[in-house]
Amino acid sequence: MIRFQKCFQSGKEFVMPVFAVIITKLKIPLPQKRKIEYLNGLDIQPELIETSEKLIERIKAEQQLSWFKHYISKGPIEEASLKIYFSNGKERYELFIIDEYNIKKLTKYGVFIVPLGRENDWIFVTTKGRQNLRMNCQLHRLIMVRLFRDQDYQSLDAIQNELNNIILDFMPKDCINQKINYLSLGSTDVSETIETGNSEINGKWTVEHVIANELTYRRLIFLDSSNLIQSEVEINKIKTKTKEWKINWSNPFSCEHHKNMTLALNFLFDKEGRNILLENVLNEKLRIALLGVGGGIILKAFHDILINSIFVGVELDEEVVEIASKHFEFPKNSERIKIVICDAINFIKESAEQVDKFDIIFVDLSGQVNPEGLYCPPSQFVTKGALTFMKKMIKNGGVLALNLVTRDEQTSIDVKKTIKSVFSSVYCVRGDEDVNEIVFCSLSPKNEIDEMIKETKSRQLPSNICNWLKEYTDRIEKIVEFTI
Repeated sequence: MIRFQKCFQSGKEFVMPVFAVIITKLKIPLPQKRKIEYLNGLDIQPELIETSEKLIERIKAEQQLSWFKHYISKGPIEEASLKIYFSNGKERYELFIIDEYNIKKLTKYGVFIVPLGRENDWIFVTTKGRQNLRMNCQLHRLIMVRLFRDQDYQSLDAIQNELNNIILDFMPKDCINQKINYLSLGSTDVSETIETGNSEINGKWTVEHVIANELTYRRLIFLDSSNLIQSEVEINKIKTKTKEWKINWSNPFSCEHHKNMTLALNFLFDKEGRNILLENVLNEKLRIALLGVGGGIILKAFHDILINSIFVGVELDEEVVEIASKHFEFPKNSERIKIVICDAINFIKESAEQVDKFDIIFVDLSGQVNPEGLYCPPSQFVTKGALTFMKKMIKNGGVLALNLVTRDEQTSIDVKKTIKSVFSSVYCVRGDEDVNEIVFCSLSPKNEIDEMIKETKSRQLPSNICNWLKEYTDRIEKIVEFTI
C-alpha cells in the first residue's frame, strides 16, 4: 500500500512542496491492486489515484501552485490568474489576483465572487474593469472568483468554505491575521433558465433570464464561449394566459456594441455623394446583409423601422435561427428577410461577383480566440482578401460595419491597418465600458463623412424617428477616424 502525503509547512523555507512517501507492507496480499493514496496537507480522507501517470500530474499541479504562490508573494503584481479543476478535469473556479501595483505594502485584502449571469460584464472580463472593481472594493489585493455554468454551487458560504485554504495561501504577508471579507453582488445563479440545448456546430447553449441593475434581460449564451454574450434583450413581466414575459422593443439593444452599430444608418450617401438624412433612410429601399444572425435582434429591430428594406441574414448554424425565432421573436418567415445557412466566408466570396450590391453589411461574428487575442470576428474575415470581397459587395455610398473584439491593443491596431489598406475611410466607436469596437468602413471621401458627423451632431432629428434610434444616434459624438 502506497501513500503520498503533502507535508504541512508552517514556514517559507521551501518554494516547492514537500511530500512524504509512506509504503506499507502487508502480511496478507490484497485480493486486487490497491489505488495510490494521496493526501493534500491536513486532509482526513485520502484521494485515491488509479495510475502513476495521474499521480505525477497531481504532484506537478501542486508544484505549479507553489511556484504561483511564491511569485505573488514577492509583492504587487498588477494581475495574474489561475484555474482550479476537479479531479475529473472539469473547470471549477478561475481566480484573478488583482493588486494595486504602485504601493510597497499590500495591507487590505479581500475576495469578490462573480455571480453566474454577470461573468460577461465589462468590469469582470477586462483588465481595466477588474482594476476598477478592486478600487471600488477599496482593497490593495483582490481575488476575483469566476464560476462555471456546468458546476453546482450550493451557496456563497459553500464557495467560501471550499476556497478558504487557497485564499489564505494568497494573502499578502502584511495582511496576516486579518479577517478576509468575501464580497459579491448577491445571487450565485441566473434568475431563470428558459431552455438549454446542444448544437452540433456551436456546442452547448442556454437561454436564460438575468437580473442586472434592477432590469431583467433574456440572454443567449454559447457555453463554450462564455466570455461573450451572443444576444441580449430587455424583457418586461406581463400577465397573460399564454405569456409571462414580453420583449421591450421600445429599447431593443441592451448591448453597447449593438447601439453603436445603428450609427451605420448615418453613413449612407446617394449617387451624387450627398449624405442621405436619417429620416429619409427610414423610407429608402435598402439592401442590408448581416453576417452572424445570433438571436436575430439586429435584424428584427431594423426590419421594424426600415419598412421598405430587404435583409439577408447569414448564419452557419441553423439551430441558432430556430432559437432566435422561438425566444427572441425573430420574424424568420417575413417576405423581407432571407436567411442563408452557410459559412459566411463562402457567402462573401460568392456575393462579391454578383450584380446586386448591399447598402450596408453588418459583420457580427464570433469564433475561437486566435493566438493574437482576436475574439470577433474570426481572423479570416479581416484579411485583405476577405475585406476586398466585402468591398465589392457594397454599393457606392454604402458602408461596412464590423464588430471588432480584442483585449490586445496592438491586435486592434493591426486589424484596423489592414482595413485601412482596403477602405479609404475608416471610423471607430467604442462604449465606455465595452470591449467591442465598431469599425465603419466606407469608400466615401473623408471630407464628406466628417461633414456628415458634424451636421448630425448639431441638428435636431425630426419626430418621425423613433425614440430609441434618436438616443443611439447621439453616440455619433464618440466616433473617431482611424489614421495610420
